[in-house]
Amino acid sequence: MRSAAIWQDRVPERDGVPSTVYDIAFRPDGSQMVVAAGTRVVVYETNEGDVVHSLKGHKDAVYCVSYSRDGERFASGGADKTVIIWKASGEGLLKYTHNDSIQALEYNPMTQQLASVTASDFGLWSPEQKSVVKHKLPARGLCASWTNDGQYLAVGLFDGQVIVFDKQGTEKAKMTRSAPIWSLNWNPSKEERKEVLAVGCWDGTLSFYQRNGQQVGSDRTVTGGDPCSVSYFSSGEYLVVGGTTKQVTLWTSEGVHLSPVFEGDEWVWSCKQRPNSNFVAVGTNSGSVVMMQLLFNTVHGLFQDRYAYREKMTDVVVQHMVTENKVRIRTRDYVKRIAVYRDRLAVQLPDRVTVYEIARKDGFVDDDDESLEYRVLKKIKRSIECNLLVVTSWHIILCLDRKLQCLNFKGELEREWVLDSVIRYIKVVGGPPRREGLLVGLKDGQVCKIFVDNPFPTRLVRHGSCIRCLDLSATRRKLAVVDDKNNMVLYDVFSGQQIFKDTGANSVAFNSVYEDMVCYSGKDILSIRTSNFPPHRDRLQGFVVGVRGSKVFCLQQVAMKTVDVPQSAAMYRFLEKSDISSAYQVATLGVTDHDWRSLGEAALKKLDLETARRAFIRVRDVQTVNLIRRLVAMRASRQVPEQALSAEVMANAGRFDDASKLFVQADRLANAVDMFTELHMYDEAKKLADQYPGKIDLQDLLRRQATWAEEGGDRAAAARLWSMMGDVQRAIRLMAEEGLADDILDVSRNIEDKGTLAVCAKHLRRMNKSEAAVEVALRCGDWQLLTELYIEMDRWDDAFALARTHTEVSAMVYEQHSQHLVLQDKFEEAMHALISAGRGDQALAMLNRLEEAALTETRFADAAHFNYLRFDQYARLASQGRSDNSGLQLEDSMGYLQRAKIYSAFSLVYDFMSQPFSTTSQESVLQAALFLANQVFCKATVDTPLEGLRQSFVWFSIARVGERLGCFKAARSACDKLRTLRVPPQWRSKLETLTMRVRGRPFQDREDLQPLCPRLFDCAVFAFRDDTSHIQILFNRIAFTDLIWASIIV
Repeated sequence: MRSAAIWQDRVPERDGVPSTVYDIAFRPDGSQMVVAAGTRVVVYETNEGDVVHSLKGHKDAVYCVSYSRDGERFASGGADKTVIIWKASGEGLLKYTHNDSIQALEYNPMTQQLASVTASDFGLWSPEQKSVVKHKLPARGLCASWTNDGQYLAVGLFDGQVIVFDKQGTEKAKMTRSAPIWSLNWNPSKEERKEVLAVGCWDGTLSFYQRNGQQVGSDRTVTGGDPCSVSYFSSGEYLVVGGTTKQVTLWTSEGVHLSPVFEGDEWVWSCKQRPNSNFVAVGTNSGSVVMMQLLFNTVHGLFQDRYAYREKMTDVVVQHMVTENKVRIRTRDYVKRIAVYRDRLAVQLPDRVTVYEIARKDGFVDDDDESLEYRVLKKIKRSIECNLLVVTSWHIILCLDRKLQCLNFKGELEREWVLDSVIRYIKVVGGPPRREGLLVGLKDGQVCKIFVDNPFPTRLVRHGSCIRCLDLSATRRKLAVVDDKNNMVLYDVFSGQQIFKDTGANSVAFNSVYEDMVCYSGKDILSIRTSNFPPHRDRLQGFVVGVRGSKVFCLQQVAMKTVDVPQSAAMYRFLEKSDISSAYQVATLGVTDHDWRSLGEAALKKLDLETARRAFIRVRDVQTVNLIRRLVAMRASRQVPEQALSAEVMANAGRFDDASKLFVQADRLANAVDMFTELHMYDEAKKLADQYPGKIDLQDLLRRQATWAEEGGDRAAAARLWSMMGDVQRAIRLMAEEGLADDILDVSRNIEDKGTLAVCAKHLRRMNKSEAAVEVALRCGDWQLLTELYIEMDRWDDAFALARTHTEVSAMVYEQHSQHLVLQDKFEEAMHALISAGRGDQALAMLNRLEEAALTETRFADAAHFNYLRFDQYARLASQGRSDNSGLQLEDSMGYLQRAKIYSAFSLVYDFMSQPFSTTSQESVLQAALFLANQVFCKATVDTPLEGLRQSFVWFSIARVGERLGCFKAARSACDKLRTLRVPPQWRSKLETLTMRVRGRPFQDREDLQPLCPRLFDCAVFAFRDDTSHIQILFNRIAFTDLIWASIIV
């Protein structure tokens, strides 16, 4: 690290008295700096050091200044016992006084509260308060500092005490030293777990305390004097200390002395870091104000993929550039230089050099080992001055201008080399332990190679300009040089001849795993030269310091970055030259999967099967790897010509036409056909068959194509192919599965086999192509199928015509026709159809079901009609001299006639009772009710009770209609009968009223309504229409004047 003055100023004397600079304060953004100089408050612009304001307001020396956290105001105080609050623009806002001189001012970092420390007390003021709250101090106050959170204030006293107060001024902790505390400062870092206070005491020490008063570590000695100013960097990583030593020194936050920052000829009263920068302002007793810039050099070392660098000035971080694992070594001292080589790490400290080694149980050293567990190997306890430092397995090499010194790990000088010019670059290039080689670049352009066990340097080349950077290839055959003119020159080590030259370079490195690749950078451009090809360039910031495979190690400012650079460009250049081997070597450095595939395809094309196999294994292309294995086996058999192998490669690459030509040239026509058939390129295969007739089985080719089409779901194409081959049955099946009715019909027209035609007709019928099915069925003579088709198409005329000529289908026609009529509610016609089909039992069963349905729905007229139809059916059977299947005779069927009469009569009664309006005359209702009473409820004319008849309806109809028509005797008898029955509740009041009215009438009936003879009363005349769809049942009296019609419509 080094420092440089950016600007400086001397505050002029006032009345012959030097304007001592006692304090400095920065605006939080670092743009302005306030200086307490003499009796003035001077405001500087920090970039150029221009004086912005020279403020008058104090009558005596100004001792202290402080800026508020928002940068809008600052405060000053001094020997005149006055505190002045200023605006950032230089205007005074207000002032307040104490009883003693103001020794220190400190703004709270979180609020606008200002702490002012005097010789006897300290005060706390904020803009919202009207007065200053003051608290007594046990001794003269000298300095103050707030904690980061603004909750506690530390005050240093002349008697050596440090007291910590809270915001209300209550004492919280106390630390005691043996001398005045002239400066103190809390660490502003927010990353610290505990708040740490740095205390500068005039006993020549720097000490650290926690907020509870517990000391952290031991006292640090400030060599040569006492500290007057202690100030942390805004990051808390460093602090600067100035005082009577006339110096400003840089320390770590743990109290490790690093190096001087400023050296003057007067005491330093104040030194402060400009916020968030590497600048430090210094104020001296003579009135000088100096702005110093700290330049932190990058201290690091690199060997292959192991990189070590300095952090926080005292720590060494070792990083594995490939795995990016890191380990930190805390030296607790200023790290001056670092060197790394294989498993060795050398760290130069101010008073010693510590050598570390990687801890291994077996003790074996491997350059590819990724371990980062270091342990101390040796300590060379002596102060060493050198320009450059490198380490080998058992030595350290020191560079002093023209001289190189080789020291063992005991610190003993073993060998020394004095070269012709100043050494500008040195690098360990490897070798056996204790015999390593060094590559040295000199200012006069010489490049020498030195072995640690050889006293004589060897000159490799003489370059024309000063050497800036060097590197040697892995096989020691090529040397890369970068000079001060930014030229990169590549030399042949053995001949010394220049191989290549380029400009605009500032660093260079060979690829450690590939001899013919060198990388160099400059002007944010990375150039990669492979073999003799022109360099490939890409954007990259920083300096190339190493290359391993596809990883480029680049130093960007103070950080080392690993950049993955695919080697695709170099690989494709080798492929263009058909150099498969070199392309593979480059690919192993790192390329994409696409590049590996391209390499594999190129190797396959050249029949470099081993390289191709490795390439396709990289991309996990199992199919191509299996192909390569098959090609290897074919080549090993020595029975397959190279043209056939090339054909297999072409086929794998998708170049099927070229593969076919190669197969033909190799006299392997079958392979070409197999290739096309496997790819389902049957048209191409057929072309080959046409070109070479007799050599290819066309039928087998068609069979393969048909099978593929069928398996692939293209059943239409498969069917056509099977048809072409003569397998009609299979073709018809596929056509049917695909629904190709037209194709089936076309095929059937060319078929004579009746069995096959029947299959076609069935498929067409299933696809609802009835007309086509009829056409095919007629040709094959399948009358059963044809009848079924006619029935499905409702072509009954054709069906009946077919039934007349082919009696075997007659029964089926009539039976199916009856079902058709039933669906249209044409029950009588359906019954006759069943009879025609010889299914009389089914006709009677149908009538039974119809009657049951009619009774369930209270359609009693329909029930009467269905009973009459059953009677009529039995009557027809009897007239023909035969009976039905159930064995019933005509005399037994008279019961159906009686049931028809009863249900016909009850339908009139039921309509009268249930309908609000009826067209039937009341006399007809009365006669029907009397008929039912006589035939059903007074004497049993049927063997079993009839379903649906309601006795209450009959008697209530007689009572009600009889009362109206003057049949009072019948009405009274009906009322008496109703009293013995359970009637609906709503009838009871009507029945009682009706009964009272009837009882008041004569106990007789109208003469004209009395039946003369039961036979005539029971007479019924049935008239039929031609279509037998209606039956009219007429109940007749003697005069035949009142006819009772019951129409039952099916």
